[in-house]
Parts: sequence; structure tokens; C-alpha cells
Amino acid sequence: MSEITNIGVGTRIKEIRNQQNITLKQLSESTNLSIGFLSQLERGLSNVAIDSLQKIANALQTPIQEILDTRQIDEEDLSPLLRTYDRKITVVNPTLYSCVLSNSVHNLSFLPRECHLQPSGIENFDIQTYSHEGYEWIYVLEGNLRVTIDREQIDLYPGDTITIDSTKLHNWQNCGSKTAKFITINTPNPFKK
Repeated sequence: MSEITNIGVGTRIKEIRNQQNITLKQLSESTNLSIGFLSQLERGLSNVAIDSLQKIANALQTPIQEILDTRQIDEEDLSPLLRTYDRKITVVNPTLYSCVLSNSVHNLSFLPRECHLQPSGIENFDIQTYSHEGYEWIYVLEGNLRVTIDREQIDLYPGDTITIDSTKLHNWQNCGSKTAKFITINTPNPFKK
């Protein structure tokens, strides 16, 4: 299996924010992301879209690579083939890890990823939603995934797909008892050069 690089995205954001003496309120104002969402993110209780992460990186005047370890994405390897055993895994927070499904992600207009989301352990907690530009397509491989779009909750099971207009408030969570494994494709791709 690929090496797991334990980069706690939320922990890293909090660390950089504290180094710069920026409050959650100030970060919220400069990113248009709620204080509650940022607090949950820093504690590893919420997922974050790549472009929301880019807003945070911009507000902290920090390259996104320092928050999300994109050094794992080998810019020199332009092979169209990526073997399962060569995938690089990034731990996004304590319940979510993902891997990019392409060697040449810097040349793509979309971002393909495989995600593994642990159960939340809470059936009906109030999930923080967010919006961003673009679209997100999800295909569930294993387990089940609850997607919230503008307060509507949709349960997805293996084989189900959903396309999300990311400008609508949305997020996803695992309310099941097993790990949810799914493919997600986001556009635009924040790593495109």
C-alpha cells in the first residue's frame, strides 16, 4: 500500500493561523467561510473542498502545498498510467483520507480522487455546508454516503452517483457503520498549471 502521509489539514491551518496571530473571526471575514466551519475544520470534524482550502491558503498568504501535501503528486511523472500501489494517500482529517487518481493531475481540467470516509458515529448531526465554483461528481464504491445540498439530504449507496452544482451549499458525511469509499471528480482543478 502507498505510504500514508499524516498531514492534518485542519491542524496545519490552525498552526499557520496562530503563527500569524490571525483569529478565526479574521480568517472567516477574509474567506467568507463561517467561524463554525473553520473551527470544525481545524478540529478535524469537517471536510473541505479544494477551492475553499485555496481561499484559506490565500487568506493566510501561504501556498496551498504547505497545507495540503501536494508534493506527493509527482510533477515529473506524466505517464497516463497510475498503478494502485503507486497512489499517494493524503490524510485530510482524522476521518477522511484521499488519493489523487492521476500522475498528470497538473495538466487536467478536473481533479479525480478516491476518498475513504470513516463513520461519523452520529446519525443526525448538523453538518456544516459550503459552496464554491464548479461541479463535483461522486460515485459510491462501498458503504453509504449522505450528501446535503441546500438542506436536502440524499443517501447514496454502492453504485449510486450524484452530480453537484458546487455553487449550492453542500457537503457529505458518512452516517453508516462502515467506511464509505467513493470516487469524486471536481472541476475546476486547483492543481492545474
